[in-house]
Amino acid sequence: EYMDLYGRALVDMAIDLINGYLFCGQASTKVDMEVARSVEDGQSDNGTISMKERKAKIARRYISKNAPKIAALAELIRTGNKSTFSDYEALIGPIAAE
Repeated sequence: EYMDLYGRALVDMAIDLINGYLFCGQASTKVDMEVARSVEDGQSDNGTISMKERKAKIARRYISKNAPKIAALAELIRTGNKSTFSDYEALIGPIAAE
């Protein structure tokens, strides 16, 4: 029952961790080529940015954005709260008979 209750949270955590790992792997590439930087504030500057630097920024942003979500899911799983099962009828209501 416990796995049914928290299986989705475990899968979501695993996906976020694996994606973060893959982004870090891409950011640590040995290939260092320049790519076009997007135009900001209407400037016509056609600057470039290192592909390594760009991938590192993407990895950092992804990890920073998802770290609180992963921590919250881990805390939810660690609580061991099974009230969804014990209070099911009060939370959901009676199940209609067919």
